Order: sequence, then C-alpha cells, then structure tokens
Amino acid sequence: MNANSLINKKAVVIGASADSIYAIKTARDEGVFVYAIDGAPDAEGLKEADEGIVYDISDIVGIEKLMKKINPDFILVVPVGKYLYTTAYINQKFGLKGIKKDFTELSIDKFEFHKFLNKNGLRNIKSYLLKPYDESMKKFYDIDFPAIIKPRYGSGSRDIFYIETHKEFYSVFEKLKNFEEDFIFEEFVKGDEYCVDAAKICGKTQIILIRKRMLTDLPQRQAVANISLGETEKEKIIKNRITDKIVRVCDAMGYDDCLIQSDIIVNDDDVFIIEISPRPSGHYIYDKFVPFVTGVDMTKEYINYMVFGKEHCSFAPAYTKKAIIKYFDFENKKIFYIPNKEEVQSNIKYRLVDWNCCINENSYMNKVTNGHSIMGRGYFIIEGQEDEKLISEAAKVLSLFC
Repeated sequence: MNANSLINKKAVVIGASADSIYAIKTARDEGVFVYAIDGAPDAEGLKEADEGIVYDISDIVGIEKLMKKINPDFILVVPVGKYLYTTAYINQKFGLKGIKKDFTELSIDKFEFHKFLNKNGLRNIKSYLLKPYDESMKKFYDIDFPAIIKPRYGSGSRDIFYIETHKEFYSVFEKLKNFEEDFIFEEFVKGDEYCVDAAKICGKTQIILIRKRMLTDLPQRQAVANISLGETEKEKIIKNRITDKIVRVCDAMGYDDCLIQSDIIVNDDDVFIIEISPRPSGHYIYDKFVPFVTGVDMTKEYINYMVFGKEHCSFAPAYTKKAIIKYFDFENKKIFYIPNKEEVQSNIKYRLVDWNCCINENSYMNKVTNGHSIMGRGYFIIEGQEDEKLISEAAKVLSLFC
C-alpha cells in the first residue's frame, strides 16, 4: 500500500490505553491522520496519535459533537471493553463502516448476552441477575453448583467469586453490598479454555487464530499464557467445533465489518461461549502474537478494508505456527536478578521469538488476580513443536529469575 494514498484519510481511536498504541502507530505509518480520545490525561495512546484529545469517552453526546468537528473516515477499533459502545454508536450515527450500536450492547452486558444466547439455543445454563443493594435478591436460586458470581459489566477477571454451596452464596452476597453494580450468578462450566481471534467482513466470518489458555486457579482464572492450536487430529477437531459455534453466534448477533475476540470453554458436550466482543484482543495478542503465528496483521488488514474495500484485505492465515506467549506470573516473590534475552535463549532449546520484560530488579511481584496485576510485567514468545515442551521451556525461562 502506498502511504501517500491515505494521507487525506482521518481515523479516530476511542480509548487510548497502552493496548491502542500499535493500532495508532500502524495507521500513522500507513499515512492515516489519527485522533486519539481518552478521559485519562496520561493515557499512553494520546501522545502516539497525531492529535490526542482528553475527553470522557463515556459521554456519548460530547463524543458525537467532537466527531462532527473531526469528520473522520472511520473509527480504528482497539482493545477496549465497556466503552466499545461509544465506537459503535458513532459508527451508526454517522453511517461509518464498522460495528453498530444495536449489535454491541449484547457484548457489553453479560446478562443480556446470556439471555440472547439462551433464547437462540446457543447457551444452556442457568443464570440470574443479582442486585446486591436489594435485600429481596437474597433468596434461594434453582442452580446447580459449582457456580460463579461475576460483574455484569467489565472484564479483566476482576471481582469473581467461585461458589460451591448456598451457604457460600449468602456469604458472598453480603460482600456484594459494598459494590455499587449488578452481578451475575450462574452455573460454572467445566472444561478447557480457549480464545478466538477472528474478523467478520461483508457477512463472512474468518477465523484467524484459536489459542488455548493457561490460567491461574479459581476464582479469577486469569490467563498467564496462550498456546496456538496446531494441526494434530485432536486440535483439528477442536478447531472445527469452535469455528462452527463462533460462526453461528456471530451470525445470530448481527456482527459485521469488525474484528472479533472471544473466550470459550470446550468440554465433551459443548462449546460454551463465555464472552464475545467486536474488537481485537489486548495483552500483546493482536499486535504481537497473532501476526507472528498466522502472518495476519489484523490492524493493517482492517485499515485496508476501511479505506479500499474487501478486495484489498485478507484475514485468512498464511500459516499457523506453534508457539506460546507467556506472561511473568510470579506471585508473592521479590525479583533480585533478571536475565537478558541472550541468556534466556542460551538456556532453552526452542527459539525465543520475542522478549519484553518490564520487571525491575528488587521489585516485589504480588499475587496475580486480574489482567492489570500481570500485564504490566511484559511477555515473551517461544516457537516450538508440542504444548508440553513449550510449557516446559517457558517454565525454564522463569526459573532464570531469582
């Protein structure tokens, strides 16, 4: 693509956290003038844009006024959670390509999402809405244990409770009185957890990457590593099952002209969609892991589509490499020594593809409870052959710290 051909195009990023930086830089490299908007003056993406604007992105009326002044050609979607609705609203209001608000509300509201999937035969568990500040909600629920209680909105594995008895439920309910938000009480689904990176363009869903997640213990289940699925017969079967379910859910929800991320649990009986959202995955996935493993730069292809149309983009993976992206999941540990990239490579058998350690010597690593508690530490990527060996090599890397 000739960058000069895009010099008159304007894009807006709504939500300029660190996860937005790659998308902003990529668009600018392609010749797009980028405005970034965030309510936090220190949001890292603001200074990477051609123009950073400090403004509350939850204020839809105010954002609409800003858009009238900017008159963007498209909204550049980035990893953002609850306020993805603002992006969708602007797309719909101004007739821009991209996800629309009517199809985004379900992705943000976990309870409405559950009801929609349940109604359409795409989910089969019991789920109840809890309003902790309402004593009438403290009652008997017809639910099979174990169960979980989680916030109705938001992400990052925050404020999740694992419940095994009604007695535990009542105990947790008392704690919820300290939260001024709704929660969901639903059956816990057992199985292996996977994530999907995909795109739906002009009515067609394209799976880019399916990865298996390594998680912390209950209740948070925060990801500490992702491993790309390979081409063994077992992995092919899992891929096919997941692909079929994702396509059906995306079609039912009316997604189109968007990037997609989804968290999934797979067991012998079901492919259970935990959540799905019309945006790329953060945590170094869309910008680092997906391009290396598949050869697909989701952001570049999305820009191509927004500017030139579907004939000028491709989200089909060129290949699928076997690799692991591992985060530094030290818990309750003080780090006195940090190895460099060369030392790490000399101590492992597989190729160290990427190394980004943000830990300082003499830092104390607290317990991993959510994304915020671990992602600032950095990551590394190892390319290899088998899951078990990749996990072993990653553990060997962590053992070099002391």
